[in-house]
This record gives sequence, C-alpha cells and structure tokens, in this order.
Amino acid sequence: MREIDKIAENLFDKIRSRFSNVNLGDETAKRTQDPERARFFNFDFDVDGETLGNVTISLIDEKAMKVYFGSDIIDNIKQSDGDENSKQEAWYDFLRNLRKFAKRNMLNFDTRDVAKSNLQLKDIKQQTKADDTVNKEEINVTESRLYGTSRHSFMEVGPCKLRIIHSDSIDEEQHGARSRKIDQIFIETPHGERFLVPHKHLGCAAALATHIAHGGEHNDDIAECMNGMVAEMGNMSHFVRSVKRRTDLDDETGQMAHAAINRYNELKNKLKRLRSPRHYLDFVENYMPESAIEEEYDVDALRERFVKKMYDERFDAALPFVYRAHKRQQESMNTPMAEEFESWVNGIVEGTWAMPESEEEVRKLVELMSKPLQVGVNGEDATSALYSVIGDDQLFDDIHDMADIKGEEYDCRPEVLKWVKQNMPEIVPQIEAVMQNEKTEPQPGAEPVLGTTQPAEQPAPEATPQAPPAQPIMQSADPLDFIRSLAGLRR
Repeated sequence: MREIDKIAENLFDKIRSRFSNVNLGDETAKRTQDPERARFFNFDFDVDGETLGNVTISLIDEKAMKVYFGSDIIDNIKQSDGDENSKQEAWYDFLRNLRKFAKRNMLNFDTRDVAKSNLQLKDIKQQTKADDTVNKEEINVTESRLYGTSRHSFMEVGPCKLRIIHSDSIDEEQHGARSRKIDQIFIETPHGERFLVPHKHLGCAAALATHIAHGGEHNDDIAECMNGMVAEMGNMSHFVRSVKRRTDLDDETGQMAHAAINRYNELKNKLKRLRSPRHYLDFVENYMPESAIEEEYDVDALRERFVKKMYDERFDAALPFVYRAHKRQQESMNTPMAEEFESWVNGIVEGTWAMPESEEEVRKLVELMSKPLQVGVNGEDATSALYSVIGDDQLFDDIHDMADIKGEEYDCRPEVLKWVKQNMPEIVPQIEAVMQNEKTEPQPGAEPVLGTTQPAEQPAPEATPQAPPAQPIMQSADPLDFIRSLAGLRR
C-alpha cells in the first residue's frame, strides 16, 4: 500500500465518524467506494442535525491537504437557529483537527473559500490541478513581504535583500506563488555585494540575510551551521517521513528512529526561529559548535535494521545522521548532569518552558492583556509579544491556528486568559479587570499590583526595587544553567 493510500483511508475513517454521506472521488474525480483510492472527500458540514455548508477535502497532489468550503458557510452559521458561538466554534475545531491530522502525516495544509456554495468534484479537481504544491513552512516566512515580477521576487531583511529567481513564470493570483518554483536565491548587501545561497530553503535564506545584516559573513561558522542544518534536514526528510508511522521496529531501532525524528523537528524549529532577529541574537550569544561523533558505524548493519520487504536506497544518505542523533542522545543521558537536568525538567508541565514568575513579568503580562493582542501573520505578532513572559507550545500552536482560521487581526486574549486560568489562577482577577476596563484611561501613576485590583483614587504603591540584572547565562558557574539557556528554559 502506498503511503498516500493509507493517509486517505485514515482520513475517510476520521470524517465518517463525524459526518454521514461522505462522497469519494479518485484521482480522476470519478466516484469510488474504495477509501484507499480516494483523493477527494465531499460531504455536508452539519451541527446538531443542521446543515451549514458543503466541504470538499483534496489529497490530489499527495503532498498537501486542501480544504474547500462554500463561501456561504459562515453566513449560514450566523443565520442559523440556536447558539451561534457554539456552531462557529464547532467549525473552527473541525478545521483545527484537520490541520493537526495533516501535520501528523507530514502534509501541508491549506484552506480555500470558493464562490460556489455547492461544490462538485470536477470543480475541485480543476482548481486543485491549477495549484502547485504549497510549502507552507516557507510561505510562513514572509509571503506577505515578497514582491517582484513574474520571474523575480524580492524580500527586505533589514538592510539586506533576498533576490529570488524563479524557474518559471509565477501567477500572483495563486496563494504562495512567490515561495514556489525557486531556482536560485541571492543575498544582496547595502554595499552592492551579492552572495548565492547554496540551497533553495527560503526560511534559511532569510536567517542568513539576518546574520549578514548583523555583521556576519556568508561563509563564517554561524552561516555554515545554518547551511548544515538545511543539508542535514534534506538528508533526513525522507527517512523521517517513512519511519514515523512504522510499528514493526524493535526497541533499539525504534529508539534510533525516535532520536532522528526529534533531531529533525529540532532543526526545523530552530531554523524557523532564526528568521527573527531576537532569536538570532540569542542563538549567536549561546552558540557552541556541536561536537562531531566520529565513531565508526556499520552501514550494512544499520541498513538491515530498517529493511521492510524492499530497502529504500534514499535511506543511505540519512543513516549517518540517524546514528549520530542516536549516539548524541545516549551520551547526553549518561551523565550525572543529565540526570539532574531530567529531574528538573520533569517538574515542568510538558510543553511549557517559561512562566511569569517575578512581579515585573506578571506586570508585563497584565499590560499586554490590557489591550487587544492581535495574532498577526502566522501568529508571530502575538507569540513574539508573549515570548518574554510565557513559553508554552500548546498556547503558541493555538495562536498559530487562530491566525490561519480567524485571520491576522484576531484578538487572542481569550486563549491567553484560558492558559492563565489553568496555570496561574492567582492573577486571573487582575487580567479580567484590565480586559473589562481596556477602554478606560488609566489614572496617572497607577499600575497593577500583584493579587489585588485597587480603585483609581488610591495612591499607587511604591515601586518594588528592581533586582540587579542577572549575569548572562554564558558566565554562570552552573553548567545546568547553560543547558537550560540552550533549551530556552528558565527556572
């Protein structure tokens, strides 16, 4: 069974458990009864028995899940009988679950609002064939900031500029067109210098431009490290996609596969964050070259571990990196320091790496919540604003989802308040008070006080003396502090 066949079967089971009368179409848009052959899934979206609109999901290009829905579905929700908010939330939950399904199966995710209210398979097939595969990770870089002609695109990165040469003419009417058909990428400096990027990864190219804009060189250690991340991901990508759902691996081989998947995700997230000047500066400050693992390995023995009827020769390029990731993980967990660090990390809620602990951090969070907190493109505005006081994977994923579903102007304070209620209920009254009074001008000199809400006429309490700034983590005598800083964690 091909990988896309299994994904199609699982998607059908997911949809059928929620909706009835699911119509299936194969890759030629002809009706089929076989879920494995299905590439189109058409059904009516209903809540409590009330049909709100027609939805079609496409897997035709095998690299992306695209969701098409009638332009009137939101209007139907607003005009429907009953609780409008609950039906609207049901619709957004449905899209959010589809996005998570796509991510689990290494697919890009795209939603399309089309003019017709009753979609036909032939309409969706025609629309889908007109679209190239969208690499959403790269579109998230700066699609809104790309501009240019039909064969050249440009993007400003501080004082530097990315020049993108396309292999074919692009159609600007297509979403994400400037992030596709990339033939070459150049970085141009204010002094007229131009450097060829040795790959086509738009996110890393933006990170390299940020590096050069901050005084770095295109071939220094930091640049080589970034390019090495892209090369390592390229060698491991097919391996990770293939073994992610394997269930026939023994314990040690499974551990190797798990270490490789973790390493791949670590590199992807690191490159994504390096596009931000703030994260880039943190990376440079704490940069330490990774020690190479030179231990010899038996390629034939490693190949035998991953044999499944027929060995995929593309695994050969990934095997050295898989082995190094496995050895790196083993070495890091076999030291007293690692045991102490693991014990400390286990005391933190999974996925949460930072919480507002000091009065200053709480005060900053209350100030952020006193006015609308728009998510921005891909949720980056809100997550960047919250990053200095809150670090939580699930919250940031929810904000990213809201940007996709509700738009970049959506005020995400309800999601942040929900997180505060779950993790720091003692400051909820403060936040609810400032949210309710956001249109009222604050009295001069008044500022939030931990755990209380004071009337405006009360004199402001004396400011708490500021603690002296902490020494940079690189100067700490405790090596665990250095590890925590690399992990983005705080005590």
